[in-house]
Amino acid sequence: MKRLIALALSTAMVLSFASCSSEPSETTEAEQTVEVETEASRSDEQIPNPWTETNDILEAIDGSGISEISYPSDGSEDTDQGMISWNVIRYTDGMIELQGYIGAGLITIRKGLDSLGEDISGDYNTYDTTYTRGIATCRSYAPDAARVVTWQANGFSYSVVVQPQGDDDYSYGLTDDTVNYFVEMFE
Repeated sequence: MKRLIALALSTAMVLSFASCSSEPSETTEAEQTVEVETEASRSDEQIPNPWTETNDILEAIDGSGISEISYPSDGSEDTDQGMISWNVIRYTDGMIELQGYIGAGLITIRKGLDSLGEDISGDYNTYDTTYTRGIATCRSYAPDAARVVTWQANGFSYSVVVQPQGDDDYSYGLTDDTVNYFVEMFE
Protein backbone atom coordinates (compact mmCIF):
# COMPACT_ATOMS: atom_id res chain seq x y z
CA MET A 1 0.00 0.00 0.00
CA LYS A 2 2.83 2.38 0.88
CA ARG A 3 4.39 1.61 -2.49
CA LEU A 4 1.11 2.40 -4.25
CA ILE A 5 0.81 5.79 -2.50
CA ALA A 6 4.46 6.59 -3.24
CA LEU A 7 3.91 5.67 -6.90
CA ALA A 8 0.83 7.95 -7.11
CA LEU A 9 2.72 10.86 -5.53
CA SER A 10 5.68 10.32 -7.87
CA THR A 11 3.35 10.32 -10.89
CA ALA A 12 1.73 13.56 -9.69
CA MET A 13 5.16 15.19 -9.28
CA VAL A 14 6.27 14.10 -12.77
CA LEU A 15 3.07 15.48 -14.30
CA SER A 16 3.47 18.83 -12.49
CA PHE A 17 7.10 19.13 -13.68
CA ALA A 18 5.98 18.34 -17.22
CA SER A 19 3.32 21.04 -17.17
CA CYS A 20 5.81 23.64 -15.87
CA SER A 21 8.28 22.97 -18.66
CA SER A 22 5.77 23.10 -21.53
CA GLU A 23 5.29 26.03 -23.97
CA PRO A 24 4.14 29.37 -22.41
CA SER A 25 0.40 29.85 -22.29
CA GLU A 26 -1.51 32.58 -24.16
CA THR A 27 -1.55 34.73 -21.04
CA THR A 28 2.24 34.69 -20.90
CA GLU A 29 2.44 35.63 -24.61
CA ALA A 30 0.04 38.52 -24.03
CA GLU A 31 2.15 39.71 -21.11
CA GLN A 32 5.26 39.55 -23.32
CA THR A 33 3.48 41.57 -26.02
CA VAL A 34 2.57 44.24 -23.48
CA GLU A 35 6.20 44.45 -22.40
CA VAL A 36 7.36 44.90 -26.00
CA GLU A 37 4.79 47.67 -26.57
CA THR A 38 5.88 49.39 -23.37
CA GLU A 39 9.53 49.27 -24.44
CA ALA A 40 8.62 50.66 -27.88
CA SER A 41 6.68 53.52 -26.31
CA ARG A 42 9.74 54.45 -24.25
CA SER A 43 11.87 54.99 -27.32
CA ASP A 44 13.14 58.44 -28.16
CA GLU A 45 11.34 58.52 -31.51
CA GLN A 46 9.13 61.58 -32.06
CA ILE A 47 6.76 62.65 -34.77
CA PRO A 48 8.47 64.82 -37.37
CA ASN A 49 8.02 68.60 -37.12
CA PRO A 50 5.41 69.56 -39.74
CA TRP A 51 6.62 73.19 -39.94
CA THR A 52 9.25 74.53 -42.34
CA GLU A 53 10.99 77.75 -41.27
CA THR A 54 11.98 80.37 -43.83
CA ASN A 55 12.93 84.02 -44.08
CA ASP A 56 11.04 84.39 -47.35
CA ILE A 57 7.29 85.04 -47.22
CA LEU A 58 7.00 84.06 -50.90
CA GLU A 59 8.46 80.64 -50.09
CA ALA A 60 5.92 80.30 -47.27
CA ILE A 61 3.06 81.24 -49.60
CA ASP A 62 4.23 78.76 -52.23
CA GLY A 63 4.93 75.96 -49.70
CA SER A 64 1.66 76.35 -47.81
CA GLY A 65 -0.65 76.52 -50.81
CA ILE A 66 -2.16 79.76 -49.55
CA SER A 67 -2.47 82.35 -52.30
CA GLU A 68 -1.40 85.40 -50.24
CA ILE A 69 -1.08 86.84 -46.77
CA SER A 70 -1.23 90.44 -45.62
CA TYR A 71 0.63 91.27 -42.45
CA PRO A 72 2.27 94.29 -40.89
CA SER A 73 5.79 94.73 -42.18
CA ASP A 74 8.62 94.29 -39.71
CA GLY A 75 9.10 97.35 -37.52
CA SER A 76 7.00 99.69 -39.63
CA GLU A 77 3.63 99.33 -37.91
CA ASP A 78 3.11 101.05 -34.60
CA THR A 79 -0.16 99.99 -32.96
CA ASP A 80 -1.64 101.36 -29.76
CA GLN A 81 0.25 98.49 -28.06
CA GLY A 82 3.64 99.17 -29.61
CA MET A 83 5.74 98.27 -32.64
CA ILE A 84 5.28 94.95 -34.42
CA SER A 85 8.37 92.96 -35.38
CA TRP A 86 8.77 89.45 -36.80
CA ASN A 87 11.47 86.90 -36.13
CA VAL A 88 9.98 83.63 -37.47
CA ILE A 89 8.06 82.76 -40.64
CA ARG A 90 6.89 79.15 -40.84
CA TYR A 91 4.60 77.16 -43.07
CA THR A 92 3.04 73.76 -43.42
CA ASP A 93 0.56 72.39 -45.90
CA GLY A 94 -2.45 74.72 -45.74
CA MET A 95 -1.13 77.19 -43.15
CA ILE A 96 1.30 80.10 -42.66
CA GLU A 97 2.49 81.29 -39.25
CA LEU A 98 4.38 84.44 -38.27
CA GLN A 99 5.90 84.83 -34.80
CA GLY A 100 7.29 87.99 -33.31
CA TYR A 101 6.54 90.80 -30.89
CA ILE A 102 3.94 93.48 -30.43
CA GLY A 103 5.36 95.92 -27.95
CA ALA A 104 6.55 93.69 -25.11
CA GLY A 105 4.24 90.78 -25.94
CA LEU A 106 4.93 87.68 -27.97
CA ILE A 107 2.57 87.39 -30.93
CA THR A 108 1.71 84.52 -33.26
CA ILE A 109 -0.44 85.07 -36.35
CA ARG A 110 -1.78 82.20 -38.44
CA LYS A 111 -3.67 82.05 -41.72
CA GLY A 112 -4.96 78.68 -42.84
CA LEU A 113 -7.33 77.15 -45.30
CA ASP A 114 -10.78 77.20 -43.69
CA SER A 115 -11.72 73.66 -42.76
CA LEU A 116 -15.21 73.87 -41.31
CA GLY A 117 -14.49 76.91 -39.17
CA GLU A 118 -11.88 75.26 -36.98
CA ASP A 119 -9.82 77.21 -34.45
CA ILE A 120 -6.27 77.18 -35.85
CA SER A 121 -4.69 79.14 -32.98
CA GLY A 122 -3.00 76.13 -31.38
CA ASP A 123 -3.86 77.64 -27.98
CA TYR A 124 -5.75 75.13 -25.83
CA ASN A 125 -5.88 77.12 -22.59
CA THR A 126 -9.18 77.66 -20.82
CA TYR A 127 -10.02 81.36 -20.52
CA ASP A 128 -12.45 83.09 -18.18
CA THR A 129 -13.98 85.36 -20.81
CA THR A 130 -15.17 84.89 -24.38
CA TYR A 131 -16.56 87.82 -26.38
CA THR A 132 -16.92 88.97 -29.97
CA ARG A 133 -15.61 92.01 -31.80
CA GLY A 134 -17.17 92.15 -35.24
CA ILE A 135 -16.49 88.79 -36.88
CA ALA A 136 -13.75 87.86 -34.38
CA THR A 137 -14.14 85.67 -31.31
CA CYS A 138 -11.86 86.76 -28.49
CA ARG A 139 -10.79 84.70 -25.47
CA SER A 140 -9.12 86.24 -22.46
CA TYR A 141 -8.61 86.18 -18.71
CA ALA A 142 -9.91 89.73 -18.41
CA PRO A 143 -12.60 91.59 -20.40
CA ASP A 144 -11.30 93.61 -23.37
CA ALA A 145 -7.79 92.12 -23.19
CA ALA A 146 -7.83 89.40 -25.86
CA ARG A 147 -5.21 86.68 -25.62
CA VAL A 148 -6.62 84.64 -28.52
CA VAL A 149 -8.53 86.08 -31.49
CA THR A 150 -10.01 83.78 -34.15
CA TRP A 151 -12.22 84.33 -37.17
CA GLN A 152 -13.09 82.98 -40.62
CA ALA A 153 -13.39 85.04 -43.81
CA ASN A 154 -13.10 84.49 -47.56
CA GLY A 155 -12.41 80.76 -47.27
CA PHE A 156 -9.65 81.12 -44.66
CA SER A 157 -9.31 80.74 -40.89
CA TYR A 158 -7.25 83.28 -38.96
CA SER A 159 -5.84 83.53 -35.46
CA VAL A 160 -3.82 86.00 -33.44
CA VAL A 161 -2.38 84.84 -30.12
CA VAL A 162 -0.53 87.19 -27.77
CA GLN A 163 1.33 86.40 -24.56
CA PRO A 164 3.10 88.68 -22.11
CA GLN A 165 6.78 88.19 -21.44
CA GLY A 166 7.92 87.62 -17.89
CA ASP A 167 5.24 87.47 -15.22
CA ASP A 168 1.94 86.23 -16.58
CA ASP A 169 -0.29 89.25 -16.05
CA TYR A 170 -3.89 88.08 -16.45
CA SER A 171 -5.03 91.52 -17.54
CA TYR A 172 -2.60 91.55 -20.51
CA GLY A 173 -4.04 91.16 -24.01
CA LEU A 174 -4.92 92.91 -27.24
CA THR A 175 -7.11 96.00 -27.05
CA ASP A 176 -10.24 96.31 -29.18
CA ASP A 177 -8.41 98.71 -31.51
CA THR A 178 -5.60 96.19 -32.06
CA VAL A 179 -8.08 93.34 -32.63
CA ASN A 180 -9.86 95.46 -35.27
CA TYR A 181 -6.49 96.38 -36.80
CA PHE A 182 -5.60 92.71 -37.40
CA VAL A 183 -9.05 91.68 -38.65
CA GLU A 184 -9.15 94.58 -41.15
CA MET A 185 -5.61 93.83 -42.31
CA PHE A 186 -6.37 90.23 -43.17
CA GLU A 187 -9.71 90.80 -44.92
